[in-house]
Amino acid sequence: MKKKPLLFCLAILINGLVLNAQVFNILPYPNKLEIGKGYFDLNTTIQIVNTIKDPMVTPTIGILKEHLKSFTQLNPKKVNASFEISIDPAITNNEGYTLQVAPNKIVLKGNSPIGIFYGVQTFLQLTEQFKKSKNIPAVYIQDAPALSYRGLMLDVSRHFFPIDFVKKLVDIMAVQKMNNLHIHLTDDQGWRIEIKKYPKLTEVGGYRNGTIIGKFPGEGNTNQRYGGFYTQAELKDLVSYAATKFINIVPEIEMPGHASAAIAAYPALSTFESEKKVQETWGVFEDVFSPTEYTFNFLQDVLDEVLAIFPSPVIHIGGDECPKEAWKRSAFCQDLMKQKGIKDEHALQSYFIQRIEKYINSKGRQIIGWDEILEGGLAPNAKVMSWRGEAGGIEAAKQHHDVIMTPIDYCYFNFYQSTNPKDSIAWGGFLPLSKVYNYNPMPKGLNELDATYIKGIQANLWTEYVTNVKLAEYMLFPRSIAFAEVAWTKQKPGFDHFVKRLVPYLSQLKANDIHYSTQLFDIKIKSKLNEQKTGFTLQATGVASPAELIYEMSGKPLTIQSPKLVAPLTVSTSANISIGALFENTVVNEVHAEFTMNKATTATVINTTTPDPAYNQSGAQGWCNGIIGSTNRFNDGEWLGFNGKPFETIMQFNKTESLQNVALHFFQSKGSWVYLPKTVEILSSMDGVNFTLVAKQANFEKAKDGKFTLNIATPVAQAKYLKIIAQCLDKIPAGNAGAGSPAWLFIDEVMVN
Repeated sequence: MKKKPLLFCLAILINGLVLNAQVFNILPYPNKLEIGKGYFDLNTTIQIVNTIKDPMVTPTIGILKEHLKSFTQLNPKKVNASFEISIDPAITNNEGYTLQVAPNKIVLKGNSPIGIFYGVQTFLQLTEQFKKSKNIPAVYIQDAPALSYRGLMLDVSRHFFPIDFVKKLVDIMAVQKMNNLHIHLTDDQGWRIEIKKYPKLTEVGGYRNGTIIGKFPGEGNTNQRYGGFYTQAELKDLVSYAATKFINIVPEIEMPGHASAAIAAYPALSTFESEKKVQETWGVFEDVFSPTEYTFNFLQDVLDEVLAIFPSPVIHIGGDECPKEAWKRSAFCQDLMKQKGIKDEHALQSYFIQRIEKYINSKGRQIIGWDEILEGGLAPNAKVMSWRGEAGGIEAAKQHHDVIMTPIDYCYFNFYQSTNPKDSIAWGGFLPLSKVYNYNPMPKGLNELDATYIKGIQANLWTEYVTNVKLAEYMLFPRSIAFAEVAWTKQKPGFDHFVKRLVPYLSQLKANDIHYSTQLFDIKIKSKLNEQKTGFTLQATGVASPAELIYEMSGKPLTIQSPKLVAPLTVSTSANISIGALFENTVVNEVHAEFTMNKATTATVINTTTPDPAYNQSGAQGWCNGIIGSTNRFNDGEWLGFNGKPFETIMQFNKTESLQNVALHFFQSKGSWVYLPKTVEILSSMDGVNFTLVAKQANFEKAKDGKFTLNIATPVAQAKYLKIIAQCLDKIPAGNAGAGSPAWLFIDEVMVN
């Protein structure tokens, strides 16, 4: 089936205001747009006048001509209108352009061929919008990006993706005016780039003998050989293809950690030589590159071939999550540190990175690494990608190093984008579309000079649980569309208007066989106990105007015929509730809530320990608001998180009650440092002062990850008060992610019967 051109069909705002007379379908929207008088008639004969001699413009002119063929005639002998293209030195931004559409004339000017390319992309969107009438309203656009680096990262190491899909990403990025595709080529689970001098890197390191099943730590292993790699010819072709769309390909070769695949191929790279393997599970592994001359010579040879493939001015060398235990146990490493005057293993990592940087600098390139390269001292010319929040980027900017902001809370597209328990497995976190769009890439705390070192932003798709192309597209779109507007547009018009422009674009994604998510809103259901304490009112938030809310009870599926939610729902019994958004006569979002009424929901909470601010969205009393948290994630807004401290509460019943059972819901996700409690105690009282221990339970070590329901029998004849104490695990056990750090404790609904 022939696919339609990948163009945007969206509504746009001008200077933040809706144009009642006319809106323009451009995304990311321009920084300046003025409406003129009259129309340009596409049903005419056009002469393209290109005064630019630079051959880099030729492919862009080809794109323009091919597109115009479906609307008009291109005949220089009989001209009714002209399309004039030229370089304008007065446009100061290298990627900037101006586009003037007037009756009988279109004028496109750019600072460079890049600006011309982006101007053509904008014009294509205009023609797509007005293709039926063939009349483009007169308009003047002046545009340039907010940030010079606008990136997207695809991890092909954990799961491998065909080169055709990577090219498809390049096509979409070009429409979005993104300009850097970062490809994560090597890691513990696979080496994906052909290195001719070291063929075992792909023969051995390119394949693993199995993959864990399900969420880490897994429920078994596939025991099936998995892998693949790109030939140098394929990658050179990709680089050339991307260059025609002004997209730079940034390769990443991980070092000194995340090196298991390379070490499996060449064990001498390890501090301790023994039988090695390409890892079959996820996480951080202690076996890292040893800082020997053999290792440095190996990496220099590898980099020589990488540099020959990728003309990128920056080469990503990873530098993240490098455990130091092997170096601490290595006599060679300890002797090297004494010889070089290296004070500790963090400084040894800095020594490692700086040696690599000197070599790459000698080839006329620069290194870029994750913010761990700050540890032990930043290499003199290094650029930093700040992923563990913004602190690393702020520190690097203050040291006057270029920074790409990619903080995990806003830029990790491997995070969940919905609270639907049926959604596909994701690494963790919760990153809805609205949070992506509302990200501000300029951190607070930088002076005017330091702020100039924030060069751009990047979104990352890590693929531990992204096993195929369709799932990759689902995780990327439409979040990458929102991210593109963050990177390009200096003053975004707001999320409501973004969604209004986005919904028509979804048909374009569908026409190009792109599998996207319809979770456009961050719908949350909030509950409030009525004054009589006989029921709750439920209200939904997080939906952009003019979307309508619809609902169903008793687990019925949402349809466009579902009842409209025009006022808060009132519930007085336990129920299953679905609430969704109806937009452009389409159900584009839905959330589900299991609601319970019990003695805890109607009790008065006297005292509760305060959750961590990052996990307190449902309020300190969210544990008894009637809404049961998600079965497969702890960050849906319902679960309350406590870091290194206990959950403790006292509730007062409306009258003296007999108690039979207390059910508590906890969450465990060891890979995210979240553990079940060490102990749980239930105590009762008649006066609220003197409490008697009713039950105590412990030893939950064998429980699996996910939601854990703890039912505790409480045969109490009379009680007016109930105290619950859940003690947090003191420290995360050795051998686990975050070992030695305080564990997180997550609790949601407590049900008393």
